[in-house]
This record gives sequence, structure tokens and C-alpha cells, in this order.
Amino acid sequence: MDDAYSPQDGYSSEVELRLVVDGRIIPLAKMDQSFVVLREAISLPECEGEIVMSVDGRLHTWPVKLPHGAVPFDPVVEANTIES
Repeated sequence: MDDAYSPQDGYSSEVELRLVVDGRIIPLAKMDQSFVVLREAISLPECEGEIVMSVDGRLHTWPVKLPHGAVPFDPVVEANTIES
């Protein structure tokens, strides 16, 4: 039996996630519809920013609001999409 696909032939996209707040670039570990996980926990006030996702060099951006900001002891931050 000849398999046309094998796991060794698979493709894995190059993905980068970051949050931009007041010109500050904050790397993200992962994200969901209602939160982001910072690579390193930091302190941020309630604010608005932009999530930038790069998939194989293609940029996707959208505005978000951090209604409770971020605290230096928890990398999970609520982030709500701002509808335009």
C-alpha cells in the first residue's frame, strides 16, 4: 500500500503573536477569543492595544481592550476584541 502522505511530509506554519500597547511590543505565548497569555507576566493598566499575528509572514491585526490590565504575577490577561 502506497501512502501519498506521511507525517514527515507535513507542513508547520511559522506563527508569531504579540500585543502592542503604546508602542511597546509584548510577546504572547498563546491566545483565545477572550484572553491572551503573555510570555512573561508584566504590569499594565487598563488599556487598549492591538494584537499582531504573523502566519508565514502574513500579518493579521485587530484592536483589543484589556479591561483589567495585567498584573506581574499572572501571565493570563483578559483581552476583548474592539468592534469597529
